[in-house]
Amino acid sequence: MQSDKLLSQTIHFLRFPLIFSVVLSHTDFVGVATNGMAAIQKGAYPIYDFVHQLVKGEFASLDVSSFFFFAGFLFFYKTKFSAVTYANKLKNRVHTLLIPYFFWNALVILIMLGANWFLKGLTTGANESFADKSITEWLSMFWVYQERTPVAGQFWFIRDLMMMGLISPILYTLIKYLKWIWVPLVGYFWLVNTPTLVIGFGFEALFFFSLGAWFSIHGVNFATLFRSIRKQTLALFLVLVVVNMVLWSSECIQTYGILHNINVLIGMATVFGWVARGKELNKINISEKIASSTFFIYAYHLIMMVFMLKVWVKIFSPVNDVTLIIGFFVLPILVAAIGMGIYHLLKKILPRFTAIITGGR
Repeated sequence: MQSDKLLSQTIHFLRFPLIFSVVLSHTDFVGVATNGMAAIQKGAYPIYDFVHQLVKGEFASLDVSSFFFFAGFLFFYKTKFSAVTYANKLKNRVHTLLIPYFFWNALVILIMLGANWFLKGLTTGANESFADKSITEWLSMFWVYQERTPVAGQFWFIRDLMMMGLISPILYTLIKYLKWIWVPLVGYFWLVNTPTLVIGFGFEALFFFSLGAWFSIHGVNFATLFRSIRKQTLALFLVLVVVNMVLWSSECIQTYGILHNINVLIGMATVFGWVARGKELNKINISEKIASSTFFIYAYHLIMMVFMLKVWVKIFSPVNDVTLIIGFFVLPILVAAIGMGIYHLLKKILPRFTAIITGGR
């Protein structure tokens, strides 16, 4: 298989599994409460906590980093970067990123207002003053609301990605002329979990967008590279999963954080390598019907997941380790399946609207 085709097919195949990983990562019962019940506390269900950490913290922690990597790689892929190229790319991202970003954040605001007014039984009361905010506060929610994310929490990725596009000429210069300095430097700050200094320019975005861009700008085929070392990276990844879980259980937070980040890099190389090999042998495929729903599932899933988590706790109250673990695996599948159904229904009855809110995907 031609190397360019292998690259394209590897990225295309991984989009849906990585989005499902995002959905899985947002399936967390800690903090969930309904009808005034005490919220589920971390540590109250140790078996669930362990399973959740193992799956989400170790195996499903590559998603966002991988998407930033792909975005950086594709932004500069086979492109002679110039002022005209830069202007065209920003213009294109108004449709693919900015318009969907505003739509989904506005939708979440409307849903939160509606929930406060009509579904108080499923809310915790934490947002009771939501409707009393000033115009400035309302507008600021599109940039940052809680925990340094916009009101549609998962869209922090799109926000930071748009900022990477905005500063892409600077990144291009740094990566092209300081190729052995810039990426390791910003990678160090990410590795040691340096807090974001400016909202919208987090080190995760800066590092992985730059890393993907490095492969693109310097003409290195990451699919063939990681395919060649996939067995070695898999072995190392699994060893570090065990080490990380021991450190997590022992509450060695600082050491765990650094080793966890190292394993994210190793895990990405492992996944990219094995998928590239699978595509090369034509042993793995994904239907276009599933792949095309990727962005919609990403955009909608947190709205549905918050609701489903509360419903699950309400139905199975009092909860226990077993019901929480079952919910952890079942709910992401339900949310993704419902999202896929809604997307294809909308695409059928409102194709232009669906294209607008999904960035033309």
